[in-house]
Amino acid sequence: EAMESVLSQTISDWEILVVDDQSGPETKAVVDSVSDSRIRYLRTPKQSYAGGSRNLGVTRSVAKLVSFLDDDDLYLPDKLDQTCRAFSSDQGVGVVASPFDCGNYAVNANLNGDVYEKLISRFHAVPTSSLAFRKDIFVELGGFDPSLTHAEDIDLCIRASRVTKFATLEKTLVFHRQHDSPRLIQNYDRSAACFKIMIAKNFPAPRGGITAQGKRLLNNFTALACSNNALTAFLAGNRASAVRYSLAALCLEPACLKWAVHVLGYCFAPRAVVLARRDRALPTIRQ
Repeated sequence: EAMESVLSQTISDWEILVVDDQSGPETKAVVDSVSDSRIRYLRTPKQSYAGGSRNLGVTRSVAKLVSFLDDDDLYLPDKLDQTCRAFSSDQGVGVVASPFDCGNYAVNANLNGDVYEKLISRFHAVPTSSLAFRKDIFVELGGFDPSLTHAEDIDLCIRASRVTKFATLEKTLVFHRQHDSPRLIQNYDRSAACFKIMIAKNFPAPRGGITAQGKRLLNNFTALACSNNALTAFLAGNRASAVRYSLAALCLEPACLKWAVHVLGYCFAPRAVVLARRDRALPTIRQ
């Protein structure tokens, strides 16, 4: 389905590089089932995780622009066309982001122009599938940090924001699929550990540790993680954990007050009511 969403693009001057990071034989079988000379299959010599795999794809690409797509996400038909237009309209833009649809909610990071201060003010969720780079900028930055199994996209965006401008498309053009199957971001412990490493790397204090801004960003990330855990716990029927996570989020990040009150309110509402509200807001993938 991910490849089909690229095959359905309104422009045809593109190449797909499918990078197989040591999965089973079914991945190559799926790629081989699609007959199109613009599709190339690559396999990492050893497990390289998301960052290393994407770096391999970029080094083998012949294009001047690179756009990423995780295998469980989808592009809307004019995603690549709108991305190319954004790059063409401003040669000073090195990164183009797309608003993305998560099914029951949409996210627009609104990253435009010089965004360094905005990126480090709080945690910004920018899935890699919503990002596109000028290849020369990507190579200049050294690509994704392969030592990070999580938060490598945030790390790259922070580094990129120091050397180039960003632009965000107006239209939502990426479907960031939510599902119960394994995905990288579901391992919270590993994600939190990598986020701390990323913070230490980008916000080192002169005498060791991290700067106050780094601590602020780390607290914001942890608070959002607690918020997500609260909702997950509630939907699983564990209201006590939902309350505990909500209060933890509030202690770490006062800006979570509205969200925490919202979730705490859910904890005293019938679970069926919450599920009904969520399901009504969930669009189909094909839409």
